[in-house]
Amino acid sequence: MKLQVFDTYAKLSDGNTNHIDILMPEGKSKDEAIKCGTTYLESKGLKDFTLTSEECRFCHIQSANEQQEKDVNENGYAIIQM
Repeated sequence: MKLQVFDTYAKLSDGNTNHIDILMPEGKSKDEAIKCGTTYLESKGLKDFTLTSEECRFCHIQSANEQQEKDVNENGYAIIQM
């Protein structure tokens, strides 16, 4: 499975930044990546952050490893916490 990688930075209200890569099947939009990133960050207990197209950029396409493929099949996306 080939995945698009979106290099993403969430600006937190305390001034810190959370860096994640959002991996999605080919053909998905940046807006869809932002929604997935927001869902992931909220699931980690983060509430006050900014995540927009300014902080989320397409980076490259890569082959999925076994865990990433499992995550995409279950959730529609995979996350790499940087």
